[in-house]
Amino acid sequence: DGLERNDNCGSSDSLFIPASVKNISELAFAFCFNINTITFEEDSELSFIGPRAFERTGVEAIHFPAKLESLGANAFEQCDALTSVTFAEDSALQTLGYKAFADCGNLTSFEFVEGLKSIGEQVFRMECSNSTCLPPGSPGRRDASPGGLTAAALPASLVSIGVEAFKNCEDLKNVTFAAGSNLESIGQEAFEYCVTLGPTVDLPGKLTSIGDQAFKDCEALETVTFAECGFCGGSGDSGETKAAICDRDCGCCSTGPNCAEVPTPLSRSTVCPARSNLTSIGDEAFQNCVTLGPTVWFPASLTSIGERAFQDCVDLTNIAFDGLACYPVVPGLTIGNDAFDGSGVQGELLPYECYD
Repeated sequence: DGLERNDNCGSSDSLFIPASVKNISELAFAFCFNINTITFEEDSELSFIGPRAFERTGVEAIHFPAKLESLGANAFEQCDALTSVTFAEDSALQTLGYKAFADCGNLTSFEFVEGLKSIGEQVFRMECSNSTCLPPGSPGRRDASPGGLTAAALPASLVSIGVEAFKNCEDLKNVTFAAGSNLESIGQEAFEYCVTLGPTVDLPGKLTSIGDQAFKDCEALETVTFAECGFCGGSGDSGETKAAICDRDCGCCSTGPNCAEVPTPLSRSTVCPARSNLTSIGDEAFQNCVTLGPTVWFPASLTSIGERAFQDCVDLTNIAFDGLACYPVVPGLTIGNDAFDGSGVQGELLPYECYD
């Protein structure tokens, strides 16, 4: 029922896994550089691939069978030739283990299947040389990307994104969340140094926490939204597209009964009752996101903005709060030291006052 560690890689460039195999053990084919093709027999019973099972093999693409539930730690770490990962229809995959695909520099395409609940720590993390990961604008910063994913379309089933899960993926430009996303937490440094991520990231409404440095140094990020509805009109908004989404999902904005006209120093803006569970934004979460702005709209559920959370976001000039027709105060909101230091936000960090 299982494949044990194989100390003799043989000379073949292909590996055939019989249908009866249910698990592949730790280090089973690690360092078999000659293996570039892995084939699973039809109706495979495979449910688990163990730690470091295929570490540093020459596999170029892989299609996992439907019954696979979990990939162990470092399972395909440093598979430099790997470019594509797909899964069978009705995949049972639930978890991606620690560093499962870390430092796979040419892995540009990964199918995030519905049913996946957890992306573990450092799953897609790219190694970081001193020159590669210097902060934006530092002398000696290298513009060349270390590789990694170019897009991540995350399923509604996903609940958590682990610490450093996508850290240093400098080619990652587009991260999206499926409608009805169940995502609750983004771990610290999860997207740190994803320097091409943007221009927009729309975070789902069930998200409760964004970890320390989660989006630090995402220098191409211009817009981030924290609620499924909320602000959907006025100056700087995406216009019809977002208004239509709010109409459909929340029954408000352009035609629905729940809109509120909110006068602000920016414009008269249409606001919906925001659907967001977000309570905390961690320390340095968006530090050095130099193109973020000019406005960030926070959900009214927010209770904590960490220290230096938006430090050196030089294009950020305004903050506002979603889903409230007027807001002289936000009860219980804590703003950490230097949260907006070096940004364009000036004066007391309180939401705009009500207007008659």
